Amino acid sequence: MGWSLDARVDGYFAYEVVHAEKDQVPFWNFAGSGGIEIAAPFVSGLVETGTDRSLASNINYLVPHPRIGLALGLVLPDPRDMNHWYLPDGELFLAKMGGRGSPLLVNKQSFDDWCLAEGLEYAWVYIGERTAWLGERRMRIRRTKGVAWFEGGELRHQNSVDDR
Repeated sequence: MGWSLDARVDGYFAYEVVHAEKDQVPFWNFAGSGGIEIAAPFVSGLVETGTDRSLASNINYLVPHPRIGLALGLVLPDPRDMNHWYLPDGELFLAKMGGRGSPLLVNKQSFDDWCLAEGLEYAWVYIGERTAWLGERRMRIRRTKGVAWFEGGELRHQNSVDDR
């Protein structure tokens, strides 16, 4: 009977972020020259097999920032599963569905309450790119960029499409 390194190690990265102090992981980013501060309530990263040969495949992780984790008392019941985070009362706070580019479901009421307490408003910035048949059945690249936000309780959005 031998041993194997083929294990779910993605939980290790979640564990490290969970036990970090809230100021150890950058929370604020700056956008462009306008001096706009952008809060990052979730931490993401990629560990590739080329940098760690013990991994069977690349690891994409996205976990709550320690600042929100500490404020809400988030719980990670299984340290090997960083895709499901719970509030202290056992209610699901965050569920990451699948791999990179997959939906991230967040408990809206808890997130709204935290944002209000922190004086934050949130928006979603997105970019998507894919090959598409456009017009004369020529294959081209279509890039979609946009932003969505809540205003007066209504979801608003603005996006643009660039065909290359």
